[in-house]
Amino acid sequence: MDSDLKDIPAAPSGDWRRNAARLVRRFAVLVREVDILDELGVAGHDTSAERAETIDISCDGVRLTCFREYLPESLLKLELRIPDWERYDSARVGGTLTYPSLPFSVLATPAWSRRTGDGTEMGLRFINIHDRHRRALKRLVDGE
Repeated sequence: MDSDLKDIPAAPSGDWRRNAARLVRRFAVLVREVDILDELGVAGHDTSAERAETIDISCDGVRLTCFREYLPESLLKLELRIPDWERYDSARVGGTLTYPSLPFSVLATPAWSRRTGDGTEMGLRFINIHDRHRRALKRLVDGE
């Protein structure tokens, strides 16, 4: 294991455990590490996306499986592929669509990480979730 990764707790414990309700469901996720050089479009700098899969999700964060293990200070952009997301994210008034669904993209940071036989299991905290997406996630998790 990389010595820089030792600062991430091996598994959730104590105060970090989320108090928010969780939905145990598998969704496809694209994970991309945000890098200033990538954001500036520096030629030849690769921060390619990695495919991952959720284990569970709440309004505060997500637990997922992936291949890479990210550093504690990593800033990750997640693009979650939630079937029927527009059902949770769009608003209707009297049957009329008042705004369309936005794709569910959010920034997150690793809260904990552990190696598994197939890769890495990580708990990620959302850090900039839009209020609209938080409300939509609440509806999804609550089964509305």
